[in-house]
Amino acid sequence: PKNERVLILCGDMPLVEQTSLEALLSNNAKLNLAVFKAKDPKSYGRVVIKNDSVEKIVEFKDANTQEKEI
Repeated sequence: PKNERVLILCGDMPLVEQTSLEALLSNNAKLNLAVFKAKDPKSYGRVVIKNDSVEKIVEFKDANTQEKEI
């Protein structure tokens, strides 16, 4: 269907509130990406942003020293 939406969530995410999910689905963007700043980020992946664009998503175990500082 033309108006079908798909929402993919990772199983190891912290609690996500319904309002956050509704905000993601409320616009007409082709792709949305939600991120958060963790109080203790040592086991989470990183979203690497370069020139205001997502360059890559890297898992913590694969991140270099600079990426682990994100």
